[in-house]
Amino acid sequence: YWFCDRNKYVHKWTKHIAIVGESYKQFIPWITRLSLGIILIGGATNGFLISPVLDTPFAWMNIVQLVLGFFFMAGFMTGFSAIITLVLFMYALAHESYLIGSFDILALILSLFVLDSRRPGVDDIVGIPDMLHIKRLRKYLPTILRMGIGIGMAYLAVVEKILTPQLAALVVENTGLIDVIPVSAMMWVFAAGVIEFIVGVMLFIGWKTRLAAVAGGDTSNTAA
Repeated sequence: YWFCDRNKYVHKWTKHIAIVGESYKQFIPWITRLSLGIILIGGATNGFLISPVLDTPFAWMNIVQLVLGFFFMAGFMTGFSAIITLVLFMYALAHESYLIGSFDILALILSLFVLDSRRPGVDDIVGIPDMLHIKRLRKYLPTILRMGIGIGMAYLAVVEKILTPQLAALVVENTGLIDVIPVSAMMWVFAAGVIEFIVGVMLFIGWKTRLAAVAGGDTSNTAA
């Protein structure tokens, strides 16, 4: 009886989450804009372009990132801002291949070309049309997001944890993770890298994506 009651509770809880999650769809464009805005403002104030792996080559790029960041936060000239941000990302990628690990950011940028991202924001209030809203691609939005995240996770798993595990191993030692699971730091990092790579591939190919998303969040927290 306890097992049946527990299953009923879990089913009711997951159904509630699904319903609430469905109601949050309207906030996806806003969340996307805020995420990009925070990334760009962080880059501008800390002197890096898109990702901390690449220092800003020109001072004016920091100003551009700062302006774009506030534009995204306010929802002002969103389409224009998305184009410029995409150009900045491609410039950064051309100068530092490590930006492949930040393809989740690229996915966020591309999603703005698919979503009507004016609400809530200045564009919607003053009536600026979203010229970039490509409605016919909206059904591919989940694919764009999961492929971007999957590529980034798989790349970082191979480069940071499997091929060059020294820095990650130092993090494991300093945080005491080897006390949680009594194996060597290198084994810890290698195992985390393999799991992260598998999760990234699962997201990329679209297999068990919900399970992969949960596992990916746990892996990222552990790596951090």
